Amino acid sequence: MQAQQTERAHRVGIFGGSFNPLHQGHLIVAEFAAESIHLDLVLFVPVVDPPHKRGTDLLPIKHRCQMISMAIENNDRFQLSMVDAERPGPHYSKDTVQIIGQQYADSDLYFVMGGDSFRSFPSWHEPQEIVKHSCLAVMRRPSARPVQPDMHDVKLPGLSDRIAMIEAPPIG
Repeated sequence: MQAQQTERAHRVGIFGGSFNPLHQGHLIVAEFAAESIHLDLVLFVPVVDPPHKRGTDLLPIKHRCQMISMAIENNDRFQLSMVDAERPGPHYSKDTVQIIGQQYADSDLYFVMGGDSFRSFPSWHEPQEIVKHSCLAVMRRPSARPVQPDMHDVKLPGLSDRIAMIEAPPIG
């Protein structure tokens, strides 16, 4: 099930999540991010045991990966990445970004996240390492409280220079 790099991608999006289950909203957001910031490839990275969702009922990773594979099989720009599913935890985004950075050494990486996740970004495990190895592609949601690229610059100096803000479509 491990997706292999078949050709050089210049701009790679990393789209992680529990995908429990994967739904149309995930696919729309991934496509919108790809179009908006001209990504050659979007990697769907299912997280085995997300630290912020411990104690919740997650489908087995095998089933979530099968759902992703089936949902993206007709989109050449989307791939399943097993980078988190095939290694022991804990799984931190900074490690995921570093590993994918090694796999796609000559590519520009974009870590795709929602504005809600961006709000709490400074509290993540070593967020400066994520920014060191990738830019953030932050999806602004029309109904959510506004987020600004420079809102965390005091805690993470220079962060706003590493952000692409994307106006996300309203998805129910």
